[in-house]
Order: sequence, then structure tokens, then C-alpha cells
Amino acid sequence: MSDHPGARRDGGLSNVRFVLTTPRVSSATRHCHFTNLCYLVPQPDSVNAGTFIFVYKKTSRVIGVDFQKENLLHFLDLSSVPHHTRLEMEVEVVLPVPVLNISSVNLPRQDIEYPVFIMQRLVHENLAHVLLDDLLPLFVTYERLCLGNIRKCTKALHLLLLDRPTPRDDFQSGFITRDRLTEDTLHCFDSAKAGLAKSAHFYDYGLTSELPQGSMLGNPGVDLDGGDIRRFANFIRESFHQMATDDSISATDRERFTCKNSNTSGILLIRKRNRRILNELEVLKAMSDALGSQDIRSVSLEDNSLVEIICLVSQANLLVSVHGALLSTLLFLPVDSAVVEIFPYAINASQPGLDVYRTLATLPKMNLSYRAWENSFRENSEPPEQSAHSFDGGIAHLGVEEQQRIKEVKEKVPLVPCCHNPELKYWLYQNTRVDIPSFYQTLVSAVRRSAIN
Repeated sequence: MSDHPGARRDGGLSNVRFVLTTPRVSSATRHCHFTNLCYLVPQPDSVNAGTFIFVYKKTSRVIGVDFQKENLLHFLDLSSVPHHTRLEMEVEVVLPVPVLNISSVNLPRQDIEYPVFIMQRLVHENLAHVLLDDLLPLFVTYERLCLGNIRKCTKALHLLLLDRPTPRDDFQSGFITRDRLTEDTLHCFDSAKAGLAKSAHFYDYGLTSELPQGSMLGNPGVDLDGGDIRRFANFIRESFHQMATDDSISATDRERFTCKNSNTSGILLIRKRNRRILNELEVLKAMSDALGSQDIRSVSLEDNSLVEIICLVSQANLLVSVHGALLSTLLFLPVDSAVVEIFPYAINASQPGLDVYRTLATLPKMNLSYRAWENSFRENSEPPEQSAHSFDGGIAHLGVEEQQRIKEVKEKVPLVPCCHNPELKYWLYQNTRVDIPSFYQTLVSAVRRSAIN
């Protein structure tokens, strides 16, 4: 970023020009290119993406959009999820009048000269959403923008994330990022692109009323397959290698991105706070017996870095995990590997909204063997702690009668809409003692099927 003192002589905005190129399509499928677009960062407690400002003059050029017929307050999706109001790009069209005079409101301006790609992540704290709903669509978008030369796009465009940073953001090292924008400053971009490819939106969580929960495969415009996934996985791994061999960063950081050769053939992904596997050693033994290998280990985000987990999964033949975001790393498995997903008691593995990893593993050309194992024994289930937050399955905030009703579920939790149904979360966050005989049969079926593939 750099300031241009001369740009402030008349308030800094009166000479702004705007170029927008896009087909005449809906906000869900648009990709746009802006020249000299300005942005106001929202307040920390705001749920919206902030406001983009376009000063319309006689010298402005607008291609592909009719300002007279279209409401630009919900103009463009900033994420891969169509029509999510919190993630829509609001473009405020104004005339060059003193209301936006910089000096009159004492608002500093920063001109951003490098080209940017603007997006906002769906749920930036959740690994599965970052991988499947943010980075994968971004990868597909870059492939199309640069005609398959993904590195050309990553070198030419700096990724600008409008959401707040997280501890795992360095995982996105393959996409060049810049510092976050500052509050109380008007940021003006020389060149900006926005609009993610919706062809990669293979699964919808029912976040809006526009689309149902479940797989989007077969819907118009969705054409993702295993080939796209494997190119994306290779890109991420290559990005790790580039970081590991980059002499411009510290030796500690290079080591952090180094993938070591592993003889581990089976990986058990575990959680230590909730959704725990209560008989972990027995599960590891069953995996060893099914694979005929002693090279089995468990890993977790508490004990292992995300880069380390991805490197291990990339070399494994079998991946086992309780339903959860970390299972999204199955996309890094080699061809003909096996995946077994563990579901707690009362949870239907085929329920729309919960079968995202089944959908991912069974994409055309993915060439993975997937099996789901459901806990059928209530006595093998351990509920969340009484003090657990509602996001982690806690129900202490509910009335006594509602708590009792939830605890007395007779069979499966019924189909419920996304995303924070207390009954679904209470059972989904149960700890599980895996029934080894039935689990072993599921393992053998998955491993045999992978050998057939």
C-alpha cells in the first residue's frame, strides 16, 4: 500500500474511474474486474463484509451491468456460497459530491497499487469450510482466469481476505496474501477482481433458503470431479515444498513446511476435547489387523500441525476419523486409498448436511473407497459435559423438559435444517466407544474395495 499525496487535492475521489466486466448473469455466477474501486472496512462487531464505493462520473465505464435496472447492494457473492447475505458484496454507487470528501470527514486514504483478488471466507475458523468452500473454489477460479496456469494467477494477484485472521492462515501459503486492511481508512484499489467459480460448489449446508442441504452434484453449473480435487491437493503440497525450500524465510519456518517421508499406512484422526474415541488403542489394533500393517498411528490438531497431518495423510492407505472438519484432509489421500467415517450414536450417516465427506470421497474420478460406521449401542455413547457450550453439544441452556426430550431420543435424530440444532449437536458431539467386531468388518470392506479399485 502507498499513499499518493496528489490524489487528495479534491478529496481523493472525484477522478475515480470504474471498469466492470461480467456477463449479464446473477450475483451467484458473476466474476468481476474493477478498476479504482474503494472500500470501507466494517466495525469489528459488524456481521457484514463492509461497503465498496464506486463514484460514478461521465468518464466511468461500466460493462455488463445496467445500474438503472440492478440493485448493486447485493451485487456479487464474495464467497462460494450463493446468495448468503452476510457474504454479498455491497457496491454503493455515488456521485462525486462533497459527502465523500476525505478532508471534510478526516478519513485517511490508502491507494493499493498491486492487483488483488477479493474474497471473504465462509467460516474461517473451520478447516473443512476453508478447504472445500474457500480455497478449492479459489483454485478453480484461478485455473480459469489464467487458463490452467495457476502459478501465473498466484504471482499476479494478491489474495485479499476481508475476514479476520486465524492461527492457521499460513496454511494458505500458495495464495499470496497481503496485510489485512485497517479500520477507519478508505482503501482504493487500482485493480481488483472478485467472484468465485460456483462450479466447485459441490455441497450446500442449507445456509440460505435458496438451496437445500446436501450434494449439489448434478445441478446446473456444478461440474467438479476428482481430477479437480487432485490438482488442488497437488497445488497445496507443492506450496508446502516451495516454503520448505525458500531461503528468504527462517529455518524454523522452512522446517514447519517440510514433508518428511513416512511409512505410516493407516491414520486415525482423533479429537481430544469432544467427539473422542474412548477405546483408541483397540481401534488402532483393528486398523492394523485390517491392513496387515503395524505402521498405524493417531494424530490430532492438539498434537500435530496441520501441515504435518496433510503430509501424513498424503502417504497413507487408510484414513479413519469421527465425523468432523479434519476429515476434509481425505482429499490428500493417494488414489485407491480407503476412508472410514465414524458416526456417534443416533446420528444418521446418510443425513443431508452430514454426508459431505461421503460426497467428497465418492466424487467421480476420486477413486477412493468410502465406508461409514454408525454406533448402534447407546451404552457405548458418552454425552457432552454438562458445562459444554451449545456449539459443542451442550444443552444446559435449554429448559428441563427440552433437555429430557433430547436425551431420550429413541432412534435417529430427525432431519433438521442447518446449522445449530441443539438435538443434533448433543448427539453429534458424543464420545464413542467403538464396537470392534462391527467396526473391523467395516474396515475390511473398505480396504478390500480399495484393493479392487
